[in-house]
Amino acid sequence: MALLIYCDYGALAPADRSKLLFNIWNSLKNGGMLLLDVFSQYKFDQFKEEQYWSLHENGGFWSGDSYAAIVRNLKYPNRVTLEQTTVVTEDKIATYNIWHQFFTAESLIEEVSAAGFTVKGIYNDVSGEAGTEESQTIAIWLEKQI
Repeated sequence: MALLIYCDYGALAPADRSKLLFNIWNSLKNGGMLLLDVFSQYKFDQFKEEQYWSLHENGGFWSGDSYAAIVRNLKYPNRVTLEQTTVVTEDKIATYNIWHQFFTAESLIEEVSAAGFTVKGIYNDVSGEAGTEESQTIAIWLEKQI
């Protein structure tokens, strides 16, 4: 069995996702299972393009030291977003780019099926809750069948 959760699959570029699925497929025995989750089309639709800054005098997520965070969130075609954060401390400036690919159930099924997996179940999340159109994530239970 292989697990790929916390929507990490969608942080990869399409070619990298294909290579990853290929490697997982080759690592599993016949009947082996893969559980993964991704962000949904609904979450993409709710994503807001915005720019803002914030001051964190006592440190925070990006640094233990005092810092300013300059944030820019952008939407791109094909259900891709960028969450870009520039962190400015007294002695350093660093920019972090977090890319996300969002999926519909159909687009996810198409992608994993092309890698040879059989869909055994599709859910709201990895806990197995039944899927709805207003779910932030999609979890998919896959099987390797030869």
